[in-house]
Amino acid sequence: MYVLRTGVSWRDLPSCYGHWNYVYQRVKRLANRGVWWQVLLLLQKDKEINFHVVMADSSAIKFHRHGGGLKGGFKVEEEV
Repeated sequence: MYVLRTGVSWRDLPSCYGHWNYVYQRVKRLANRGVWWQVLLLLQKDKEINFHVVMADSSAIKFHRHGGGLKGGFKVEEEV
């Protein structure tokens, strides 16, 4: 959770959590088994959290440097 909250790289994880590679491998094994999705769904079901927002940045989704907008701007089409 520290890495997700602070955004630091795994190698910069404070030593109080243990060796960074051990912690990373453990988190990765849990993710591969789907444990984090189960935790999220359980918390959402019990109304502990309300999950509405998904955030992405350029490190997760790669765009061409000119891919940020449409030529001529963005046009919203009305429903018929």
